[in-house]
Amino acid sequence: MPDPLDPLFDRLSRSAFRRRFRLGRQDRDYLEDRGLESVLAHAAAFIATRLAPALTADEQAYVVRVIGRWLQGQEQGPEGGAPPRQGRLF
Repeated sequence: MPDPLDPLFDRLSRSAFRRRFRLGRQDRDYLEDRGLESVLAHAAAFIATRLAPALTADEQAYVVRVIGRWLQGQEQGPEGGAPPRQGRLF
């Protein structure tokens, strides 16, 4: 059964701008040291505090799932690597 987030991440993968977002070394180390579960618990608490008035509980959970999926992709992605450069416009 496909992940319901697949269509979102498929669309994001087609955007050169969005593909440039990657975890830096310090962020990767933090994620490795703390673990995904702990980082997502912190994300959920932050979202509940900062976005609670604007989002339902289901919407907050969706945001945390999106963050978790992105972080998992970062863990599995190539080490380091520079983001794609924007080509010359003229």
